[in-house]
Amino acid sequence: MAVLKRNGLKVSDLAMEEGKSGNKRLKLEVGSDAEVDLGTVYGELLQVEGVDEVTRFGRDTPSETEKPVERREAPPLSEAEKRFKNPDSEAGDEEIRDRMLIFSLLSRYPKISGRLVELKGIIPDEEHQARFRQIGFGFGRHLVGNLKVQGAIAGHDDLFDRLLIPAIDPLARVVRIGDVLRVDIYRKEFDRGRPSPLHCTFLHGALHGLLKGAETSPGFEVRKMSCVHHQHAKCEYRFLPG
Repeated sequence: MAVLKRNGLKVSDLAMEEGKSGNKRLKLEVGSDAEVDLGTVYGELLQVEGVDEVTRFGRDTPSETEKPVERREAPPLSEAEKRFKNPDSEAGDEEIRDRMLIFSLLSRYPKISGRLVELKGIIPDEEHQARFRQIGFGFGRHLVGNLKVQGAIAGHDDLFDRLLIPAIDPLARVVRIGDVLRVDIYRKEFDRGRPSPLHCTFLHGALHGLLKGAETSPGFEVRKMSCVHHQHAKCEYRFLPG
């Protein structure tokens, strides 16, 4: 309720419904007098403890100033239309779509392996590399807030001890060597123990996002030095002052 109220939404009705599997679901009817960013509300709701999913989210009834229209049975949706209406789909408004995907990962962190498998099936094969890096970047940038990093990052010790290691260690075993972060084993929460080039791409994007989301002094940039998918024993990332 607090999330809805904070975003200017008012609850007009609520009821309990029985789902197909016999579980109980709470149905809320909400409204607003102003424009609402549905992507933001959706992402915030998924982070609330006890909320496992939001099955339907949108405006079903016309406003008071709109004239009622005759209800007609809608024709069957085409495959393209079904894809657009699916909140997990790659179709639709890019900004809202990515925000929803990123917040769905944050709400599961660190157990994001299953969600990454789902995304791999949703995203077209030819877009895997670019999209996983893009989503990883957004994930890392917003993860800084979840970690509650306070104040500016001042130097490499701060960078590794307060930001990088706390963020990545739940996903992979990491070791610091000077200004290098070495990743040698992915945890099952990240990829279920099966290293994949897409997980490397996602992690690389997340490291960029962490740097972007944190207040750093001086600024840092990350360069990938080696990768287990390019005939190296470990993945290594070097962090240099920008």
